[in-house]
Amino acid sequence: MSLDESKFTKVMSQVAAALKADPHHRLLSWDHAWKHWNAFEKAPNGDESLAALNLAFYLASWGMYRGSSDLLFRDYKALVPIVSFLKSTAKNEPWEDCIFDAKRDPIKLAPRLRDLAEELSVALKKMLVRPGKTEVNVSDTLLSKILLNTLGCVPAFDTEVKAALRDILGCNYPMGNGFDLQRLQPTIELARRNVKLVQNGQALLHQETHERYPLTKVLDLYLWHHGFARPKAKK
Repeated sequence: MSLDESKFTKVMSQVAAALKADPHHRLLSWDHAWKHWNAFEKAPNGDESLAALNLAFYLASWGMYRGSSDLLFRDYKALVPIVSFLKSTAKNEPWEDCIFDAKRDPIKLAPRLRDLAEELSVALKKMLVRPGKTEVNVSDTLLSKILLNTLGCVPAFDTEVKAALRDILGCNYPMGNGFDLQRLQPTIELARRNVKLVQNGQALLHQETHERYPLTKVLDLYLWHHGFARPKAKK
């Protein structure tokens, strides 16, 4: 489960170079929303509509408002109950980089993350229901992108990240929903076995961009690039 140090460092350097070369890079959509979330989370009377707008733009920037998505048919203010729920959740329990926290029992943490995703899914389904459609789909990709950009507790389980996890973890990461326990537990173990390497990546990004990325986002960046670079199956 050890990540390749040279590949990891190369990806972090490439990310830093891309951000320095383009002040409006798509990757910065995450940065803007993350910084706003942290300010909103700490503010006693934070603007929920503005927090929802920042979250919505980040989600749109990373493909969550595509034509097949139920989210496409809602305006950004439909996310107000979501940011309210997440802010309340953040007050009750520490979440940022929990998958790296050796003090938290992974056997207990994995079910807690699964339950958190389910609670968020229920809240999203209420928001996504609209006249003429009573059944909505909430993917693990959408759930994890929201949780990564707010609570900072899991990587985004999109196609590229899950492909990277399957490549790295092999049979320990079978196909399926990223929030299933048999997938969450090896993801947590991967994070903890590579914490020093990820911390080095965090330091490199901070040195080059002057931004503080949570460890979970640093791992997510590597996994996404690892998955994206894999050989694609011929059609």
